[in-house]
Amino acid sequence: LQVLRRRADNQDSEEAKFTELLKIADKAEEDDACADLAADALAVIYKAKSDDIDLCERLINAYIRANNIDAARPLLDDVIASLNDSKQTKRLPPFYCLKGRMLKQNGDISGAREAFEAASAIDKNNIANNLELGILLYEAGEYEAAGAALNKLLLHQMNIKDKNTKVKIFYYLGMYRMKTNEPK
Repeated sequence: LQVLRRRADNQDSEEAKFTELLKIADKAEEDDACADLAADALAVIYKAKSDDIDLCERLINAYIRANNIDAARPLLDDVIASLNDSKQTKRLPPFYCLKGRMLKQNGDISGAREAFEAASAIDKNNIANNLELGILLYEAGEYEAAGAALNKLLLHQMNIKDKNTKVKIFYYLGMYRMKTNEPK
């Protein structure tokens, strides 16, 4: 990653530099221990492309994974407010999901649940949100509600490319079924 960073710094054009920084972010996002490197690379790009909502989502996710809540919270609140103001409701679920993850990570379980449920109210089939909501409900001992959220994911399992996400889904579904003695 240091080699990529030096290569990025030595680029003549801004676009070439951004291409190298995206390579850093892609590589760093594979390992939670490197989340701060992903956030740093994405933040440089975001300064120049602050209207790129997908980049913003990646940056917030990297901040949360790096436990840099002080950087994530204002950016996340601004994006949610902006999307609400411009009535772009369909774009909100991933950001409510990120807010829920951030709040859960900081111990605000009721706030996290509220954020996950807000995302679910807009898009009941959001894979990341259903997984996060299902885990939160399972950990809270609300097994029936957790089962409902997790079972929705079975309908979308062919669309899930990330192996870690699939492992989490089947782990928590298995745990749910053990707790409730469901035979499936």
